[in-house]
Amino acid sequence: MPTSGALRSNWMAPALNFCAVIVTFGVLLPAGIPKSPEPYRFGILAIIALPWICLLVVWKSHGLFHLRSRSKDPQSRSSLAMFFSVPTIVLIVRAFHYNILDHAPVIKLAVVTAVLLLLAARLADRTATLHTLVLVAVFYGYGVSAEANALFDNSATLTFRVTVRDKRMIPGKSRSYRLYLNPWGPLQDLNSIDVSHQMFDRIQSGDTIKIALKQGALGAPWFFVAQPF
Repeated sequence: MPTSGALRSNWMAPALNFCAVIVTFGVLLPAGIPKSPEPYRFGILAIIALPWICLLVVWKSHGLFHLRSRSKDPQSRSSLAMFFSVPTIVLIVRAFHYNILDHAPVIKLAVVTAVLLLLAARLADRTATLHTLVLVAVFYGYGVSAEANALFDNSATLTFRVTVRDKRMIPGKSRSYRLYLNPWGPLQDLNSIDVSHQMFDRIQSGDTIKIALKQGALGAPWFFVAQPF
């Protein structure tokens, strides 16, 4: 017969997973188009903290909650795997939106962050599948590093006027909108940048746009389309 702790975990774990998903996506939606960077920065920091909060809950529960895969575990309703992994998915998707010129500084911090998260996860739950923890830790480490490089970047912004050579919609599960640019600044070859659907519709081949280049908080230069064009 299930103990009172097991029964409690059966409804608490789904509730915690649900709250983590709501916080992860809910905190990003209003911060996606902030009037200042502060709301977005606060939202990202909250998402970065969620996996650590999850590990603290698992560790303190003394087996009441765990990180094992929900689909393969008979005690699936006490799993906080979603709580642990969903913020990482958002972070890695966000990280790939940054146009980074030198990934070395980002990767260095990513490795350190991933190792720390992996060690903490193993300490919290030694029964969790190792390869799953490694995958989440690697994605989390890169996502955190890319965000830190941009969000805490106080370097001066250099702007370049660049001609759009071509534009294409890239089909797939996640459709992307790409501008192909003439050489500019540190990029002496033809290059490209992904933009939003709205920006893609507004910019035409042959238009001149402004590209903003920053040096990155970690020393990894990155660039973006500056508005107004």
